[in-house]
Amino acid sequence: MSDTESLRRRALVRAALPVALAALALAACAESGGSPPLRPERDSGADAAASDLGPQPMDLGPRTDAALGDAGFGALAVNEVRATGDDWLELMNTGTTTLDLSGLRVADLDETTGLPKVADAITVPAGTTLAPGAYLVVVAGVAAPRAGVQTGCLMGAAPTCLEAGFGLSGTRGDQVFVLGATTDAVLADAQYPAPPAVPDGSTWSRLPNGVGAFAVGTPTPGAENTAAP
Repeated sequence: MSDTESLRRRALVRAALPVALAALALAACAESGGSPPLRPERDSGADAAASDLGPQPMDLGPRTDAALGDAGFGALAVNEVRATGDDWLELMNTGTTTLDLSGLRVADLDETTGLPKVADAITVPAGTTLAPGAYLVVVAGVAAPRAGVQTGCLMGAAPTCLEAGFGLSGTRGDQVFVLGATTDAVLADAQYPAPPAVPDGSTWSRLPNGVGAFAVGTPTPGAENTAAP
C-alpha cells in the first residue's frame, strides 16, 4: 500500500470517529430510558428568584420629540410628585412653545401588570393648553373626582388642577404616566420611590426645576421646585 493511500485511510477513520462515538452515546441513552442533554439546564433557583419579583415599574428611559413621532410632547415633563398626605402630581411644559394637552390621559401604575392603569386614567379636557414654563397639577386620591379644570385646589396652594380617583402609594412606591390621546404611548412618566427615600411632608421633585433628576423637595404645586431644607 502506498504512503498516500495509507494517509487517506487514516484521515477517513479520524473523520468517522466522532460520528461513531455520538451514535454509541445515543444508543446508551436510549437503553437507559434517558435523553441526551442538548443544552445547559436552566438554573431553577434563578428562575424562582426572578418570578418572585413580580411586575416591575416600567423603565422607559429618556424620550425625545423624534421618539414621539408627530406628537411633539418631548417638552412635557412630570415635574413633581407627592404621595404622602395629599396625593398629587405636577406636569410642566419645559419647552418654548405652547402645548395642547387636549385628550391626553394621566394614569398610575397597575401593580398586577407593571403597566399604566389605563382603566382608571383621567382625560385632560379639550382645549387645555400649557404655556412655556407653565404647570398643570393633578390631585389624586379624590373620592368623587369632578370633571374639568378646578380652581382653588389643595386648599388654595394650587390655583387650578384636575382631579383623579386613583391614589399614589407612598408606602410601596408608584409610577405616574402621561399617555397619548389616541394610543397608549407614554409621553412622560416618573417613578416615585418606596420609603424611606421621600420623608413625610416632602415631594419627589426635579431639581433643577423641570429638567433635573428627581430628588427630595419642598411641596410647591403649580410653582417652581425647591430643594428640601
